[in-house]
Amino acid sequence: ETDAALTLLSTLSTDAGGYSVVITNSAGAITSSVATLTVNVPPDITTDPADLTVNQGQNATFNVVATGTAPLGYQWRFNGTNLAGATTSSYTRSNTTPAHAGDYSVVVSNLAGAISSAEALLTVQVAPTVSVPPNNQSVKAGSNVTFSVLANGLPAPTFQWRFNSNAIPGATANTYIRSNAQLIHAGSYSVLISNAVGSVETNATLLVLPLAPLWMQSLTPLPDGRMNLVVTGEPGYAYAVERTTNFSFWQEITNLANPTGTSSFIDHSATNHANGFYRARQ
Repeated sequence: ETDAALTLLSTLSTDAGGYSVVITNSAGAITSSVATLTVNVPPDITTDPADLTVNQGQNATFNVVATGTAPLGYQWRFNGTNLAGATTSSYTRSNTTPAHAGDYSVVVSNLAGAISSAEALLTVQVAPTVSVPPNNQSVKAGSNVTFSVLANGLPAPTFQWRFNSNAIPGATANTYIRSNAQLIHAGSYSVLISNAVGSVETNATLLVLPLAPLWMQSLTPLPDGRMNLVVTGEPGYAYAVERTTNFSFWQEITNLANPTGTSSFIDHSATNHANGFYRARQ
């Protein structure tokens, strides 16, 4: 480099330093003063902030590692919006809630430029809570009973229904159906709702009422030989009326809807039999 000017192309950080020139002629030489070259290096992120998963109420701290000419400036962002006061190489979200879940990034800058980090996802896990508990129920024997619960939580909670504190095999949905409920099925039904953060239990009571007894209230022969039957039982339940002459074969002669609890029926074929016996069954 022997010209009156020195040009450095595509300067690197290694080019920074003190430069001087020695000027000579036939009469002698002289050295110039030293000129200092400072090479400002734009910021570069060597370690992006990492995804975090925390439980509700815990703190979440994001970190970034960057290089470049000092001083480096930092501005953290949440879902693309600057966070006030978040201007260091780390950012802590204190006492997290579900509203704090989302994407976090940081812009690193200096006098030579700026660069944005990759986004880090914050997941805030929440213990289960019950929004709609199961209802206490009272039904007649033979009815189907449905217990339901609505719950929130992250991760999505699992369910385990119990009867009198004993787990019911396979009852792992938010709804449980007890089919054909009988007196032995009355008691306490509860559901344990769980996820990785915690669990909660809620319960309801089932009362099973016995059906009104089924009986043949009266058998009245009519003048023409037909038989008038009056059957009493649980309102709303259907009953079959059967007849036999020998107790070895029972023939169903009608089916009564019995909406009010008492129904009557005239057996028109009773005149064809010397004798007959009747029974009713649900």
